[in-house]
Amino acid sequence: MRTALDAPGRVASLSLIASAGLGERIDHGYIQGFVGATSRRDLKPVLETLFADRGLVSRQMVDDLLKYKRLDGVDEALRALSSSLFAEGRQASVLASGIADARTPTLVVWGEEDRVIPADHAQALANTAQVAVIPGAGHMVQMEAAGKVNALLKDHIAKAG
Repeated sequence: MRTALDAPGRVASLSLIASAGLGERIDHGYIQGFVGATSRRDLKPVLETLFADRGLVSRQMVDDLLKYKRLDGVDEALRALSSSLFAEGRQASVLASGIADARTPTLVVWGEEDRVIPADHAQALANTAQVAVIPGAGHMVQMEAAGKVNALLKDHIAKAG
């Protein structure tokens, strides 16, 4: 979204999936939990917040994310992002009105059961974008409803092309 606003000539279209930046609300507990988690026991319940079907959080997923979080510099980067983007438990930057005014062809996809960023944020662009809120999916709608999301993306890109 920032690039579409700052360099509109470089952006043909936007596809936003459960995107930050369309409203202030966010589950700050999720952000803090993800940043602070250092063990499987800490991380698994945080990751389960991302899915309508919590059973999709596998041991492999938890282990892979823990490995990533242990890389040099990742902890500091996550803490810096959290404090600058989600200070005081809210999203620091809301770009919805700028995107609506820019008239860039936009697709907004959300999982109806998103517990991280409320699905009603999708409606911030309802007058200027194609909005799809998918039942039975959470914040990771692209994983839980991959076929639907891929079909929406393919159609959107073809129209904008």
